[in-house]
Amino acid sequence: MVAAPSTAWIVSSSKAPTATAQASMARPATKLRIMEIISAVKTIISGEDSKAPLSDQRIVEILGQDDIKIARRTVAKYREMLGILSSSKRKKYF
Repeated sequence: MVAAPSTAWIVSSSKAPTATAQASMARPATKLRIMEIISAVKTIISGEDSKAPLSDQRIVEILGQDDIKIARRTVAKYREMLGILSSSKRKKYF
């Protein structure tokens, strides 16, 4: 007979918001804020080198330097909304 592994459960009774929740409460994502981010993504991509286009992750890092914290998949979503191809498809070889 094999003994079942024991699982430790941790229950937190703290009602204080986490750091992530506090950050999101500090600056809610409004339509104006989203439009600013989309505009920033468009500006970053328009200024890139066509022989070495920026990846979505690199765009996230550049936005992070301006205290804009978003996920890579969000950059991809906004890029697709703008009708901009992925970095591998934007690359010019000649």
